[in-house]
Amino acid sequence: MTLDERRGSPMNLLNNPKYPPKTLRVVIRDDGPMLFCGDSPTFRSVAIELTDEQRKQIELRCVGRNCDNDIYESVSRVFFDEE
Repeated sequence: MTLDERRGSPMNLLNNPKYPPKTLRVVIRDDGPMLFCGDSPTFRSVAIELTDEQRKQIELRCVGRNCDNDIYESVSRVFFDEE
């Protein structure tokens, strides 16, 4: 069963995780034009396809309900680990 199929299964709502989309998009900023030429920074975007295992690692847990709306954790920040 894939993560998307599991999401729709009838589970206890507080144990029903919310999986992120299959694609993680990283926007990279280049400050070179601003630092060296007084121009605006440039950006590039990279899309990374996530596996089901990776999506499960960053699943958002349901932390409660407000009327008929599930309340989930939210992503606060993302960092790169230095090697």
